[in-house]
Amino acid sequence: MFDIMIIALLIILIFLLFILSKRLIKTITIFQYERGVKFHKGKFQEFVGPGKYTYFTSTTHLEIFDMRPAILPLNGQELLTADNISVKISLAVKYQILDPQALISEYQNFQDYLYMSIQFKLREVISSIEMDELLKSRQKINDDVRNLLLEDKSLIGVSIHSVDLKDIMLSAELKKVYSEVLKAKKEALS
Repeated sequence: MFDIMIIALLIILIFLLFILSKRLIKTITIFQYERGVKFHKGKFQEFVGPGKYTYFTSTTHLEIFDMRPAILPLNGQELLTADNISVKISLAVKYQILDPQALISEYQNFQDYLYMSIQFKLREVISSIEMDELLKSRQKINDDVRNLLLEDKSLIGVSIHSVDLKDIMLSAELKKVYSEVLKAKKEALS
């Protein structure tokens, strides 16, 4: 009877130690395309490259960043042109993380910050041009937004590779007006 109690106690003790070790010790794998930033007691300690790492969660924190180029979509941004016409624009921005430590120290959430920066730059560009120019010069809009992002000194640790205007969506009434204008132009040329 006494032996069964000791064995049961040992099993419970081993189980508790296993659970405690799982909570205090963490193993993580960083892949070839990722980089880690290691903090020990809240202070930057080092960059860590690809490999398998084991650390104590109570004193160490490891933040992992994917270093491959990524695409951030901005879908259906409703904006006003310089001639006060409302349009919905979708945009895709290709970016890449260059400095993971800068992202951690400069931004609470760098993706939200990047998204808002792109959104503000897009609004700035669209509000400065008229509807006809918007429909004619997609590449100019891409270049203008990209240049504004590259000039923005608050974007630290990120490289902007490209900006691509995906869609320009017009309201049903505006589509109808433009189709009538195009039809009138074709009839005038005939």
